[in-house]
Order: sequence, then structure tokens, then C-alpha cells
Amino acid sequence: MPNLPSSGQLSMGAIADNQSSASRSNLSLQTLSTTFASGSEVAGDPNQTTARKNLEAAPFAISEFFNADFVSDIFSNIGITTVGGGSDKNTVDGENLSIDFDTSVSGQFDVQLVESSNNGDGTETVNDGETAVFSNLSLDAGTYTPRIRQGFASADGDTITHFDDISGDSTSVSPTSIQVDAADESVSNVTVTPAVTSGVQVSSSVIASAVTAGDGGTISAVVSSISNQEHTMALSNVPGVLRFTSHHVGGPTGARNNETSSVDLNVIYNRAINDVASLDTSNNSKIKFNSGNTIRIRAVSEGIGSSTNMKIGFSTSNSNTAYSNTPTERTISDSRFVRDTELVDTSHTLTSGTSLVTFFPKAN
Repeated sequence: MPNLPSSGQLSMGAIADNQSSASRSNLSLQTLSTTFASGSEVAGDPNQTTARKNLEAAPFAISEFFNADFVSDIFSNIGITTVGGGSDKNTVDGENLSIDFDTSVSGQFDVQLVESSNNGDGTETVNDGETAVFSNLSLDAGTYTPRIRQGFASADGDTITHFDDISGDSTSVSPTSIQVDAADESVSNVTVTPAVTSGVQVSSSVIASAVTAGDGGTISAVVSSISNQEHTMALSNVPGVLRFTSHHVGGPTGARNNETSSVDLNVIYNRAINDVASLDTSNNSKIKFNSGNTIRIRAVSEGIGSSTNMKIGFSTSNSNTAYSNTPTERTISDSRFVRDTELVDTSHTLTSGTSLVTFFPKAN
């Protein structure tokens, strides 16, 4: 672009137009003065300093812009190479960025990444013919313009969009644990939420896998709905332990910016004793016994998560924990996912002439 006129009428709009990346809205004479002071040439000399100092000093007179040119014609063919390759103009923390350019002069050049607020963030110094490489980028998310400078001559390349590397990933599940009464019980409305604390999670996916199987078989889950990256699940084949593994995706693509995290959900039996019954050792339907017969008592434990003793015996009352015989104690180590069935053999001898007596098998 030709230099601004050296005399006569000079407008704010003309100054903004000379800086090709500038906007005509909300123009600030002080901002333009500072920008031209750090990135322009005067009268064909990119190393001229006196006019630069005059530009960036109060009172920021518009006359100081005479004969200035923000975009220098000594640079051309500014090339940008990102990890994405081709025409990709996106970068992520930790990646490398290469800037190359052609120039009609020799010497050293500064290559800057300039934020949208026109502040430089990172500089690489190269000789003519060399490529500037910004390694292991660590920038704030936003847009940046590669700017080539020699002295006060400068030229800008295409805008780059930078993304923060997502981190602080986690997966939460609600409810955090579930109790069921039966192996065929349906469980719905389980919400799995992938999240990150740094960067922006643009999308996510969740995979469920069984860690511990129970009486229902291999516990599993399917997604019933997704809203605001909250995954609502329906569970089957409970109880058991189910692991939800989240794949967190940041910009520009999941291949370049991703994390994984997981959380386990315990679906356990409610604490209970089921199927208490008296049996014959060879006939499970037998309910009447003669004095002195062997009586087998069955009790099924559910929902015990740590070693606990269960008493098994019989009594004339089914409304308390008293026993007519000396109960047998069995240790239940874990019946959260698989029921524990205990069988105790006992007997009762009636005194001579005693009439029929009714007993209740019981456990507690």
C-alpha cells in the first residue's frame, strides 16, 4: 500500500485503511499512534526512529502520520504451517507453528504473534530465507496474526485461531450409587457428565463397560438422551459395577485436543434377607417333619458389603429375633452383587406325647 500523503489533508479513515487489518469502527488516535510507531515505515526507511518516537508520544497528533506506511511491500508470500497441515489455521497449546515468508531485503527479521488487541505474544528472530518456528505453544485462547517486522516495516499474515489444551478432565455420575431389590429391576435416568476445568470442551462421548457382574449377568447401559453434554443412561442386567469412560474433545479437533476420564457406579442390592424357608434335605417342598428329623433351613443374604454374621434357626414366633433353638451363625462377606445362600441343618425333638408344634424358620 502506498505511503500516506506527506502533506495536505489526512483523515482517521485513511490511516485505518493503511493498516489493512484495522477496522473503521471505534477508532482511537492514541491506539493508531502506538500501532504505527511499532510497525510501519516512513519515507521508505523501516529503521527510521525519530518519527516513530513522535508518533507514540502525547499529544498523539494526526500530523505525525504523514508519509507513513503500516504494511511494507518488502514482505510477501507469508506462509503458515500448523499441525493440521494444508490450509488449516488452528493451533493448540503444546503444538508447533511455522511461519515463512519472502522478502526483497536481507538481514534479520522478527516474527511476532499479535493478539486481537494488537499486543505481541511471542517473537522469533530469523534471517532472510529462514522459517520462524514457534515450539510448544502456550498462548491464551483467541485469534493471532503473524507479523513480520524489520525495523518499523511490517506485514501481516492470515489470522490464526488458538485453542487452550483441555485439562482437569473429570466424569461425574448422578446418582453416585444405586440400590435395587431384584436382578431384573430396571434403572433409568442415570446422568453422566463429562467436564474439564481448563480449556473449552466442545463435545464429549461416554462409553459404559462392566467392571463387576452380578446376579443379573453383565451390567450394561445405553444412552437415552444427551443435553448440554449430559448423557442420560438406562441400565440393565443389574446389580454390578459399571464404569463410564468419557472422551473429552476440545477445539479444533478431537484428534489434536482430547482427554479421557472415568467414574465407577455401584449398583448394589438393598440390604435384606430373602427366601427364608425350611426344607428337607431331599425334598424342598416338604413342610412337615417328625420329631428328630433333620430340618434344613435356607436364608439368602443381599446387600452386605463387609463381613457380617447372620443368625439362622427357628422359633415359635415370626415377629422378633428370638429363637427356640440355638441359632447357627454364618459369616456373610459380600452379597452386594451376588446373593449369598446359606443352608443350615438342624432338628427338634419333641417330648413324648407333645402335640403338633408350629415353628418358623428365621434369620437375622
